[in-house]
Amino acid sequence: MLRRDGWTVGRNLVWRLYREEGLALRSKRPRRRKMVVHREARYVPKHPNEA
Repeated sequence: MLRRDGWTVGRNLVWRLYREEGLALRSKRPRRRKMVVHREARYVPKHPNEA
């Protein structure tokens, strides 16, 4: 439900009124997905105190 100045209006009613007036609702921009990062194998220390 959408509220504006004390009026409770349903989403479908707003869509129908916009269509009748020839208006268009703003479409949401698609979310950009993060690029897949290929992980490298962990370094295995060969000596003490080596990281």
